[in-house]
Amino acid sequence: PYFRTELVVLVREAPDQPESLRDLVAKKVAGSPGTTSQRAIARLLPESVGVFSPDAQRTDLQRLLESEVDAVVMDGPAAEAAMASNPGKLRRIPGLFTPEDYALALPKNRSALRSQIDDCLRTLQLSGNLDSWNGKYGLKEISTSSQPD
Repeated sequence: PYFRTELVVLVREAPDQPESLRDLVAKKVAGSPGTTSQRAIARLLPESVGVFSPDAQRTDLQRLLESEVDAVVMDGPAAEAAMASNPGKLRRIPGLFTPEDYALALPKNRSALRSQIDDCLRTLQLSGNLDSWNGKYGLKEISTSSQPD
């Protein structure tokens, strides 16, 4: 992976909303179908009700804001942006839900290209440019791999 972030759980900001992952038992938790969010919900929240049906009219975040679902699982950077654009309406359930690695996928027979990309990423990391760009675009890398509560 060239970048490690995390999947997080967002809920509405209100006193009666879930405070921990344990509070999501039998609650509707949305995640985009066919993604790491869907897999994480199935693996880490097996007693919740997963909502993975695509909706051409509304995003999972809109479903959460409209109280159609109780929580949404999404990438950390996207969750941070969602909270920033909806001040006072959303909050994240504390703790690490699950790490999320960003990577590039290449055909197996492209080892020369992989080597070039690895060299380029290593150079960008060592020079500090990768961290600078991540900061510029609101990406925050995590270094822990603790399990959810």
